[in-house]
Amino acid sequence: MQPYRSSVFFLKRLMPTSLFARALMIFVVPLALVQAVAIYVFYERHWESVTRNMSASLAGEVALLVHQMHGPDVKKREQWVRRADEILEIDVSFSPIPVPRHPKHDPRFESLYDDLETRVKLPAIIEQLPDGGDVRIRLALPDTTLELLVPKKRLVSSTTVIFLLWMIGSALALSAIAILFLRGQIRPIGRLARAAEGFGMGIEDPTFRPHGSREVRQAARAFLTMKARISRQIATRTAMLSGISHDLRTPLTRMKLQLAMLPDSEEVRAMGRDVREMEQMISEYLAFARGEDGEATEPVALGAFLQEITAPHQAVGEPVTLTVLGDGTLPLRRQRMKRAIDNLIVNAVRYGKLARVTLEATPRQIFITVEDDGPGIPEAQQSLVFQPFRRLEGSRNTATGGVGLGLTLAREAVQSHGGEVELKNRVEDGRVIGLRVVVRLPVPVV
Repeated sequence: MQPYRSSVFFLKRLMPTSLFARALMIFVVPLALVQAVAIYVFYERHWESVTRNMSASLAGEVALLVHQMHGPDVKKREQWVRRADEILEIDVSFSPIPVPRHPKHDPRFESLYDDLETRVKLPAIIEQLPDGGDVRIRLALPDTTLELLVPKKRLVSSTTVIFLLWMIGSALALSAIAILFLRGQIRPIGRLARAAEGFGMGIEDPTFRPHGSREVRQAARAFLTMKARISRQIATRTAMLSGISHDLRTPLTRMKLQLAMLPDSEEVRAMGRDVREMEQMISEYLAFARGEDGEATEPVALGAFLQEITAPHQAVGEPVTLTVLGDGTLPLRRQRMKRAIDNLIVNAVRYGKLARVTLEATPRQIFITVEDDGPGIPEAQQSLVFQPFRRLEGSRNTATGGVGLGLTLAREAVQSHGGEVELKNRVEDGRVIGLRVVVRLPVPVV
């Protein structure tokens, strides 16, 4: 069972990855097999049979000429030389060059050698002239060497070349038609895939319309319906949260006014801190629950974008550095992504002593790395910090503020652009020396 799985896995690795290439293989492979079988049958049956018949016919004519050339009668020889040229299209001459008793055979004329050996029983040399035209046959007569120049068409059928050209030409023509047809059928699938990928990254394509085959149009209409439903749900949720924000902030404002009118005391100050904490919690909760805030995407030069984020921290003396190893441009919701990256930098500075920001670009992905020298996060709890309102005692200092939504909001912003956020402790000599946060963003396929 294991060898079978290995062979299947090997074949899968050899298969092309694109739908166009696989669909083309479905057409080309059977066509190539049919062509190969047809050529094999042609060569095995038709061509070899025709070649043997032509060789046998020529060998019979040569045997007749050799029989008539025997003897010392010069006039009879000259007469048969003229007849061979006029009737058989064979140029006959005599040469003093002897033929070896066991000449070397040319494998291309093996069938003619066999026929001559059977009918003439004389040492023979068969060779093609250097110009690739006629074939020369040299036979050892008792007193001389008989040379025969035979047209190539007497040994090789012209239908072979015609057949091969027809097979190759028809295969190329059919393949070209298949390529044009398949490209037209697969193009709508590619547009649908790009539209779906762009929607996941917040990029709208107003020109997208269902077209192509019935199944592809059905999938495109389903995608547009799903897209409209999601957009309506987001708009409804945003409107509802805006109403909740207004309803919650109004009593909080009244409480703040009432506290301001009370005499100053420790109890009043404690209640003020509670009100401010509630206001902060509500603000962060609404920012988390709002998700898509309607901000449009725009092309953003990432190097300048990160410089814009890190500059305010550097201006107030915070140990924040930026290294650009490879720049690029991505369609982003600028403010939303700015809040996400800034949140990561604030966390790095808050829980460590520095923040190192690095930008790397590849043709397919963009990497934004934020490193600190803080206590890190235990590996068992790294997936938990993305949960809303999740606080990790002992790994992040909760006394400095925050309600456990920073990384949640950052990951949501990155995921809305089709990317992902990864956490990994920086380890040196078996000791955790900080945390590395990697933001991975895909580069849209044009």
